[in-house]
Amino acid sequence: MSKKYILPCAGYDRPGGKTSRHVADLLESEDSELIIGSIGALASERAGEIKDLRSSSVICIDGCSMKCASKMVEKHTPREFDSIEVTEIIASTRSTDETVSALVDMIKKKWVTSSTDIPKDEVFQPCEDEYLTEMVDKFILKVKNGLFYSDNDFWVQQESELVRIGATDLLQQMVSDIYFIDLVDVGTHVELGDDVGSFESTKIAMEIISPVSGTVIDRNLELENSPELINEDPYGKGWLYIIRPDDISELEILKTATEYLTYGVEKARNELGKKVSE
Repeated sequence: MSKKYILPCAGYDRPGGKTSRHVADLLESEDSELIIGSIGALASERAGEIKDLRSSSVICIDGCSMKCASKMVEKHTPREFDSIEVTEIIASTRSTDETVSALVDMIKKKWVTSSTDIPKDEVFQPCEDEYLTEMVDKFILKVKNGLFYSDNDFWVQQESELVRIGATDLLQQMVSDIYFIDLVDVGTHVELGDDVGSFESTKIAMEIISPVSGTVIDRNLELENSPELINEDPYGKGWLYIIRPDDISELEILKTATEYLTYGVEKARNELGKKVSE
């Protein structure tokens, strides 16, 4: 018999999302071996999360008609799975408690009647490397696994209910040696796409563009005296901010490491082409 994996909606600030999470927690309290999945972990292609998904009997609890949970599962496994849309159950029940009870009963029945088995020869091979790399001209582009990436070349790392953001290796290579940085204050509220500071390098002055919406709760003060850390260790000591996001599901619109590597290689080659033409 396969393991049980349930993926609730990530929109916890919405009624459907709250209900889906509550149902998942209730089921987990009755079955300690139940795995509650994470849309964020799947989106960032965490090896352990994908392994759990592919080796389990899966049910998605979609909080609304957008069906983000189901779409995420479809992206990461070719196997069939069950899904339930909370809003459809709400329409046929009279209270939140009745909705929750109906969902719990429905999921239990689906697992009892499920005949889906995991093929014994289906083995997930997690990525053993911490970084994805690609040679572009004379440079090696490094993209760290397990992070989310924006088209503006900033990364996001989910840390429980918070996120840490920083500049990518591609960005630091394009701008060259950074010698000055200006960060916004702790407590500043930012929107996705807002300018949240700036830095200057030997080549250019650039704005820091926030890849998420939320409130800044910490900033890397070491960068004030050592901005070169962004060049030396962009995914580590060169981090920029820790933010409490307004909506963690915003991460779903960002790129995975694999997607960003493809995007970054093309962008780097375009930049090299411009230099040659000049």
